[in-house]
Amino acid sequence: MTDISLQSNNGYHVGDTIYFKHPTESWIRGSLTTIKRVSKKDGFTRVVYGCSSLLQECYMGDLLNDPSLLHVYPLQEEDIHHILESCKEPTAFNTLNDLLDLAYLHDATLLEQVRVRYYENLIYTHIGPIMLALNPYDFTLPNYTEDKMPKYIAEGSSVIEGRSQNLPHAWTVAHYSYWRMCSDNYNQSIIVSGESGAGKTETAKIVVKYIGAVSTTQCSLKEKASIEEMTKKVRLTSPILEAFGNAKTRRNDNSSRFGKFMKVFFKPSPNGAVVTGSLINVYLLERSRVVTHGFDERGYHSFYQLLARDNSTEKQQRLDQLQLNSAENYQCTSIGGATIIEGVNDANDFNDVMQAMRFVGMSTTDIDQVWNTVGVVLHLLSLKFKTVTDDECCIDMTEKDAKLHIQMVKELLGLSDDIFFKELTTTTHLTRGETIIRKLRQSQALDLCEGVAKALYESLFLWLVGRINELIKPPQVSNQSLVSWIGLLDIFGFENFSHGNSFEQLCINLANETLQNHYNSVVFTRDMDECRKEGINTENVVFYDNQPCLDLICGLDFSSCGPNGGSKITNKMSILHLLDEESVLAKGNDLSFREKICDLYGGRLLDGKGGHSNFLRVKTDRSSFIIKHYAGDVIYNVDGFRAKNSDTTKESLKDAIRSSTIPFIASLLNQKSSETVMSVKYTVGSFFKNQLIQLMNEINGTHPHWIRCIKPHSSKKPHMFNGNEVMVQMRSAGVLETVKIRQNSFSVRLPFVDFVKAHRVILTSISPIIASLGHFDEYDVKKFQTSFPLNLFDREAALEIMRRTGVHSFNQGQVGKTKVFLKANVSQHLSSIVRAIQRGCILTIQTALCQYRSRREVHIRHLRLQLRIITATIYALHSQHEMRQRELHQKERYLLQTFRGILLLQNNELEERNLLEKEQHDAFSVIQEMSVKDHADIHERWFKQKQKEYQAKREALEDAENSSRSLFLTDEAISRGLLRELMGFNISEKDGRDDIELEEAMERKTSLGNAYEVFLLRLKQWFLQKVEEERLKLVDLEMEYRKKVQRYEHHNLCCILAFIDLFLEELSSRTSIIREEECCFEEYADTWAKEWTEVEKHWWTRKSIIDRRALLLLQRTEAEVRLGTESAYNKSLTALIEALVENERVARQRENERLELEEEERMLLVEESLAREREEERQRNDAVRKAAQMLWQNMLEDQRLVKEVKRMEEHINKIRMAQAQLTREYTLLCRRREIAQRKSGPVVKNAIEMKELEEYRQKQKNLSHSLLTAQQKLLEMQDKIMTFRYSNRLESLTHKEPSEIQCNELPALQEDVSLLSLRRMSVSEEGSMNLIHRMNITTGMAHSWARESSVSSSTISAFNRLQVYRRSRDQQKRLNLQMMTDTTPKSQKQDSKSRLPTDYCEMTKNNFIERNPFKSDWSPGVPDRYGTYWVYTPNGDRVPLVPFEKNQQEDIKSIHVVDSDEQVYRSSPEPNIPTFHS
Repeated sequence: MTDISLQSNNGYHVGDTIYFKHPTESWIRGSLTTIKRVSKKDGFTRVVYGCSSLLQECYMGDLLNDPSLLHVYPLQEEDIHHILESCKEPTAFNTLNDLLDLAYLHDATLLEQVRVRYYENLIYTHIGPIMLALNPYDFTLPNYTEDKMPKYIAEGSSVIEGRSQNLPHAWTVAHYSYWRMCSDNYNQSIIVSGESGAGKTETAKIVVKYIGAVSTTQCSLKEKASIEEMTKKVRLTSPILEAFGNAKTRRNDNSSRFGKFMKVFFKPSPNGAVVTGSLINVYLLERSRVVTHGFDERGYHSFYQLLARDNSTEKQQRLDQLQLNSAENYQCTSIGGATIIEGVNDANDFNDVMQAMRFVGMSTTDIDQVWNTVGVVLHLLSLKFKTVTDDECCIDMTEKDAKLHIQMVKELLGLSDDIFFKELTTTTHLTRGETIIRKLRQSQALDLCEGVAKALYESLFLWLVGRINELIKPPQVSNQSLVSWIGLLDIFGFENFSHGNSFEQLCINLANETLQNHYNSVVFTRDMDECRKEGINTENVVFYDNQPCLDLICGLDFSSCGPNGGSKITNKMSILHLLDEESVLAKGNDLSFREKICDLYGGRLLDGKGGHSNFLRVKTDRSSFIIKHYAGDVIYNVDGFRAKNSDTTKESLKDAIRSSTIPFIASLLNQKSSETVMSVKYTVGSFFKNQLIQLMNEINGTHPHWIRCIKPHSSKKPHMFNGNEVMVQMRSAGVLETVKIRQNSFSVRLPFVDFVKAHRVILTSISPIIASLGHFDEYDVKKFQTSFPLNLFDREAALEIMRRTGVHSFNQGQVGKTKVFLKANVSQHLSSIVRAIQRGCILTIQTALCQYRSRREVHIRHLRLQLRIITATIYALHSQHEMRQRELHQKERYLLQTFRGILLLQNNELEERNLLEKEQHDAFSVIQEMSVKDHADIHERWFKQKQKEYQAKREALEDAENSSRSLFLTDEAISRGLLRELMGFNISEKDGRDDIELEEAMERKTSLGNAYEVFLLRLKQWFLQKVEEERLKLVDLEMEYRKKVQRYEHHNLCCILAFIDLFLEELSSRTSIIREEECCFEEYADTWAKEWTEVEKHWWTRKSIIDRRALLLLQRTEAEVRLGTESAYNKSLTALIEALVENERVARQRENERLELEEEERMLLVEESLAREREEERQRNDAVRKAAQMLWQNMLEDQRLVKEVKRMEEHINKIRMAQAQLTREYTLLCRRREIAQRKSGPVVKNAIEMKELEEYRQKQKNLSHSLLTAQQKLLEMQDKIMTFRYSNRLESLTHKEPSEIQCNELPALQEDVSLLSLRRMSVSEEGSMNLIHRMNITTGMAHSWARESSVSSSTISAFNRLQVYRRSRDQQKRLNLQMMTDTTPKSQKQDSKSRLPTDYCEMTKNNFIERNPFKSDWSPGVPDRYGTYWVYTPNGDRVPLVPFEKNQQEDIKSIHVVDSDEQVYRSSPEPNIPTFHS
């Protein structure tokens, strides 16, 4: 059976605006989108609903992050709720300050108002007597800053008569309670509650601060200083108690782990009352947190504040005195792993606590003793115990600082002997006058040590409270009736932990149940008072009472508590009473306690019938039970109940501490109480019950006010709201109990005006037609057929509305003096009647409009038809008469117009042809003249420019030749300058070539871009085809898997049905067997009764006992078997359900995986394209870096070789200078001798002169030999440089055809060279032209390596076309240069050749040009038509200037280069640029 879509069901229609229960936001406003009747597997059908959210975007919160949550399906009928006509959607401008003013009170309307107000920064809201306070986690809200406080104070006592005109605030509650106390002289109480992290402590501080501020304004000037001081003392008690009673938990960084009831006392003043003092009572400090705590939690703040170090000397001395380290070194402080709270400075907090203690009035001695006691607890918890035997242990002295801990405990506790430490590991029993000492196990000794630490810390906390009370208590007054007080109760909220609830949660929830009972009675009484004022009969109104839950837990009735009364015992076998009894028993344990309460309150084991209405037993866990509280069901685990309820600290240990030499320590643990003397054991449960009785005596004697603190979101961030969490807290805080109480009476309360306005349509006369269209079958139409006068009073109109709608019973609704009181179902009934009438009226109006429209259309059609007939008749009369004349005129007109048009066209065509020929002739003549003139001007200008350039070049060469001839013998380096000048001639030509290359690149880029786009398009189509194929495969697999799952579910269902049949057959057979056994037993008893009548009197008693035991055993065995069978059935059924749920989850998961896979495939396509681009860019950068590193390393090596050549040349110059010097000396010596001979006459050469001549010749020979050796080395080095440059491709690459374009061999990457060093490279002696040429080659090579795969057939063809164009252009340039060269006179050429010297000119046999080929006597020439540069020697020989690699062109592989501008090169940016060497 398929699902059936419906348009309406049970009063709900598709499109209706309703409230529905959202999975994360609880009740929200939405639209009903779907109603379906679905069939279940058991054959039954049910109706489910689908809804969509109508929340405004600013109020959506977490729903914005997940749009799928805006639509919810399926929902049950109890998860949706009608929106009454009087329920308007709240906005920022129409929210209510008191939600009891809502016309209809429901969980949905309540939560909707709270949500809107929270997002509009209105965190306080009244709900009758309750003030709802949402924690904003932001103390800068504009409506609640400190500067607004005077406005609240200025209202004075006017709030008693009417409502406050200010926004709701905690100040409002404090203000009202203060003036109510002043006016009535009646004590007030303010109860602040909420879960951890909701802001209870901060709210209590705000209330105390406001009470002090308003009190200060009502005193005289003389009293103002003392009142302000007392008010400050009262406020400064908070940081002291927070330090020793608050701790960090997972939910709250400053969680109060105790309850506090502060009474602020006042004395009357002329204008009001002033503060005189305060008293504080505390409840149930969490002792276990002294020893341990959970993960990401901390112990009490006092430990960390004491251990936090700062730069102060006083703090350091205190820590040295107590021998304490950091918090990480102690297990009791570091076990949670959160020794530091973000945003909290424990050292500063310690200083604040010290200042508060001093200001309150505590002496230095008291303060030191307090912190010493905290240090004792730390040292005591640092003691470790080791096992000696299985039943014996001792203090582990091998642990680090064990002796120090023992010494400090003994010193700080003032112990005179070691009895205290001995009692930690032993226990003493007095049996028949004999003392027996028994050793303790390790776990027992550890429990004793921890128990002493808990007792010490708790006693310290209670002493602090008592000391504070002594310092801030009010002065004694003879007339106590003049003293009034306001009590502020800051108590723990309702707790229900998923990981387990223990004895502490039971006590906390008992306190909340007691306060809720008090709240229910007060609110119900006020509600009934309002009804009585309106004259409403409330006899049938049921009071929602949670007294049975209190009877179950503590067995007390607190309703009679008060100044003159006390509690009543309602149940002497309550849970706490049974726990006290179990704690007294020596062999008592937690499991036996649980069995007792389950046997007493759990009812029958199978179905629980006959048990307590607020108690449930947990069948699957023998250590747990459930209590139904007002806020929900709570599962308690009894593990540790007995130990936590009893005081396990030995009296001998307490006596050891009481015997301390320090009075403060001795006073912490009081002497034995009278209860101990009477052998009645003290229990925490009984003590807490007594505290509750005292608290309720105080509260019941006051006028109560409530502040419920709510945490809007668990993330503890502003502007975050979770509806489910808020609803749970409102239920736990008892806020929803107000709704329950109102719903039990009359939940809808409307003033007469609003009621009549909303239901006025019922007072009109309704015709049968409207009734039929509005589906009035279930109502009496006769009641609605008479109209009601509209000029009467509203109360009479309200009575008439209720009479017509059939609301007669007092239980359904009543009319009061100013309001109409209705039940929720009656209000919905009236709304349905109004909607039915409105629907009938709308349909009637629509029907009338449709009828009028159809009649009008029919009439218009009839008129149009008549008009057509008349028009056709008129045309028929005139058509025959006028037809011939019209045809004749038309033909005549056509001929005339055609003839005129032909004449005009011929004339226009002739004129246009003449004008066009004339314009064409003029244009051709002008263009011809301009082209001739421009050609002549360009040729003349170009020829003049070239003549000037060559003339300048010729003059520069002549100047260079003259200067080189004059300086040839002194400076050989001038030849390099001539080479640089020769290289400068090509700069102008390079600029032109660059421009042409740029145009070619732009043209080539266009052709390549189209091919790349076509490639991308085809690649995209291929990917889309593959994705579609994979999607179809996944759909087929999913359908196959769903069929398998359906077959598996059908098989499992058949197995379940078969198992149920077997189970029923087994039950029937068991029943028949039992009946047969009973019949046999009856016959057997009758027979023996007749035969053994005399024996029966003496034997039957024993027999009945034995049979009873056997029967009990049989019943127990049968019950165990039945339980086992039921357990197995439940397990199998649970396993089946889990399998079905798992299959459904797997199906949903596969659907989600399929969607995610499609999304991932789409993202992979995008990421693949991006990765491809990034990879290409990375390869390009790597290639550039490699090429640049290789070039830079080779250039460094080249520079090193050049420097070696320079050094060798300098060495040769030095040798030549030595030869010249030697020649000058010998010449001078010879001249001197000639002069001497001229003066003295001829002299015969002696042996000395001959020896000098021989030495000179020898030196000359040695110098010549050194010069020859140096020149040979120079030649070798020059060859080495040429070989190095050739091998490392430092020259321009040669031309290759496009078919040879490849890059198979990459140059080796040179290490130790970085791009940073390449950036710092400057132009060397090779000149800028050569360096730019090399960098262009390197860049081209790098881009070719990065884009090797980008070469395609289209690229090669474009490259071939480019080469043809280049060759033709270069050939034209060379012809022009050759013509200009030929114009030079031959005599001038020969003359220039004859002037060249002939020294030092040598060429290799392979036509290689050496490193420094140009000499001062060589003349450079212009390139020939093949682009080869020539040099003329003095002998007239012409030497070609070619690259080094020319003779090995066949060994060099061509490189295809694509640079960043998509430019293609064979070898260099311009292949014809030669490579020169300095």
